[in-house]
Amino acid sequence: MKEAKERGARIANIEEFPMIRGEFFQIDFAEQYSTIRWNFNWNDYVVVGVPDGITDTFFYEFKTTKTKFLEHFIKPVAFAQADLYGYFFKRKTKRVQILILEENKNETWEENVDEANAIKTLSSFAKIDNGEKPLPPKERKCKSCEFYKTKIRKITI
Repeated sequence: MKEAKERGARIANIEEFPMIRGEFFQIDFAEQYSTIRWNFNWNDYVVVGVPDGITDTFFYEFKTTKTKFLEHFIKPVAFAQADLYGYFFKRKTKRVQILILEENKNETWEENVDEANAIKTLSSFAKIDNGEKPLPPKERKCKSCEFYKTKIRKITI
């Protein structure tokens, strides 16, 4: 802290950067599997996949959340990612873990990949890329996004 102060640098609070916090927790709490980065052609797009883990039989996706309440918001995101990995990497099973920080507990699901969910996710992306308006974020999200402190707090889409 003394050195940072002398340099005029600020020491960041990890709570300010949830994605970086998640990377640290992944190192300590996630199951360890091999991973790979691969590109897949889908229609006019190139989809880049970097799963948190891959085995001969399943994909692994790890997420963190501060509270049990927020888990139900992150779970569909984790499942969509795992379904996309299964769809492109041709695996039948997904394994998803969510670390709930307030409980220091990992919730784990292992189930079949939902290819219909993967295709729905891809189709939704394509619609938005072609000009369809996305759903606006939930009001609670706007309290913590990088634009909250600006004068424009409400955007009508």
